[in-house]
Formats: sequence, structure tokens, C-alpha cells
Amino acid sequence: MAGFATNAGSPPHSTPIRAHDILGAFEAMRGDLGAMPHPAPAQQVEFVIANDTELTWHLMGDALHAGDWLETALPPQVIAGFQAVGATAENSAGGVGASIGFRHDFHDESVGTLSAFFIVFGACPKSTADRVELYSGVMPKRALDGMAHDGSEFVLRIGEKLEDRGGDRRAQHTHITLGDLDLALTATYSGTVPGVVELAITRV
Repeated sequence: MAGFATNAGSPPHSTPIRAHDILGAFEAMRGDLGAMPHPAPAQQVEFVIANDTELTWHLMGDALHAGDWLETALPPQVIAGFQAVGATAENSAGGVGASIGFRHDFHDESVGTLSAFFIVFGACPKSTADRVELYSGVMPKRALDGMAHDGSEFVLRIGEKLEDRGGDRRAQHTHITLGDLDLALTATYSGTVPGVVELAITRV
């Protein structure tokens, strides 16, 4: 993302805003956001994903465990480098939450093209315990293409397994290694209404 500023006598210029700054601002605003009217806050889960790396992530698929994405907050197709994005799902038919997955394809000199991916599941408040689940991995691109030829179906299958873990979990942490690049993925759940899942992707 970029912020814009203008100095007197100077042309407008853009200043990069790092993704972790976006999460920090979101955290600071959460109280105000919670006071805003929501049609059915106990049935909603909001995803805020901050990509604090130069990598570009592409939407692999999404899954609604009985519900729908709000039209004004659909999952983005791409998360660019140093960008934060959001999406909101509403449990409208007795489901428990939503899952969303992204992938990044990269070339490894020794083994060829690989794909890193992650899938995060967030629970809707009141439908189950406060919970976030996170799954990630790296595999040959051809293998992931075969398993996830229908990306949303793949995310749904993994999301259902994550949902089945049960329990009360408000934080998850995992790593992805891409050649000589090590990434940390940290997901947290707000425990508020509506439920908020924050996922930060950072370099270690």
C-alpha cells in the first residue's frame, strides 16, 4: 500500500507503508470498529492479512462453511508485496466460519518450480469456540496444481480438517522456507464480535 503526501512547492509523492503498520493501525482502531453497527456481528468473521514481504501471493481459493462473503469485502485475488488486505464472511446458514488460501510460485535451482501456500480458517463468534487454524506447506508446483486444480474445493477440504481439530485456539504460528528465504506466518483471533482473524506474513 502507499500513502500520499504533498509538501508546499513540491509535487505529490508516495511513501511506502509497511504491512505491519497497517495491522498496528487496525489494532488501534479495533475498539472503534467494534462500536460500528453490524447487521449480524456474531455471525461474521473478518480476515486481515498483512504481507510484510516483497513476495506476491495469489488467491488459491476460499471456502464458506455455510455462509457467504459480504459483497463489499470479497477476498482479493492478489496480495502484493508490502500490502495488507481484508475480507469478511457472514455465517448465514448455521455454519461455523470461513477459510481462505493463497499461494506463491517460485523457482528453485535444484528442484525446479515450487509452490508455497497457506490456508487459514477463522470461526464465527458464537458458532463455535474462539478459534483460528493455520496450515502451510511447500511442494512442487505440478503437485499442487494437481491437488488444487479446483482451488476452492482444495481450500474447503483443508478448511474442514482444520475445523474438525476443535478446541479453543486464538493464535497459530508456522514457518515456510523458500530456498534461502524463511517466512513466519502468525495468525491471531480477536475473541470479539465480529470475530477478527489477523494473519501476518514476515521474513525471519
